[in-house]
Amino acid sequence: MARFATLTFLLVFFLSISCLKYSNLLRLVRSLTPFTLLEPMSRPPPESKAWVKERLEFLYTQPGQADVEGYSKHFEKSFQPTAKVTLNGEAMTLDDFKEQLQASQVATTNVKIVWQDLAGRWEGDKIVIEGSFEVTRTMKFRVRVGPAQNVQLNSFTAHLLPVEKDEFAISKFDLRMENRSKPIQLQGIQDG
Repeated sequence: MARFATLTFLLVFFLSISCLKYSNLLRLVRSLTPFTLLEPMSRPPPESKAWVKERLEFLYTQPGQADVEGYSKHFEKSFQPTAKVTLNGEAMTLDDFKEQLQASQVATTNVKIVWQDLAGRWEGDKIVIEGSFEVTRTMKFRVRVGPAQNVQLNSFTAHLLPVEKDEFAISKFDLRMENRSKPIQLQGIQDG
């Protein structure tokens, strides 16, 4: 709000003091600010980021084997039927991607997602959301003393098309993924 007031003051000040042409004045104001007054849709709607976050959290945390029909409906609502998916630079079908997500939930007791960052921008008529998150899965089986854990680092780019108000569909999804196993912590043996 303060930035807008400052811009308004500068605009009035320059108009009253000098005889600059409007185009020159507009060029001056644009050079002083990182955004333009003529591009109101430079940032995507905030609900688009929340929508992507909610959809990905559901797909990564819900066991697909328990409710196959519900999981499939949610998946189909999230992606366009013609959506293009790439995983670590390799193209894959939507069905293969869904099967991989469902297979990652096998033998898990707990899934925790931590978001590192999430940003969005307009690209033509599409909204592009980029971000990264970490998925920690606790497995049913144990390794030595504690449950086995798998950590998956993900960074993605999702191209969204608005479908309805506050609803979108992913038309292109690029995912870079790296799996890491948590180290096993063993208690030291004390000399006695």
